[in-house]
Amino acid sequence: MLGPPDTARVTEETTAAPDFQLKTVDLEGKAISLTDLLRKGPVLLDFWALWCKPCLKELPELDKLQ
Repeated sequence: MLGPPDTARVTEETTAAPDFQLKTVDLEGKAISLTDLLRKGPVLLDFWALWCKPCLKELPELDKLQ
């Protein structure tokens, strides 16, 4: 999506992500899916790497969002 939000046209087709399942990192290791999370509200997916300086720079901001 480019441009100011008031001119952007967002449809479900352009914003839908494929469903996936992961296990939580706590002791329970419970399976959780994207669909389960979306039932609770919006989901922010952020892909980053430890070697990526801009990625590391944004981590404090993501902490604030949490």
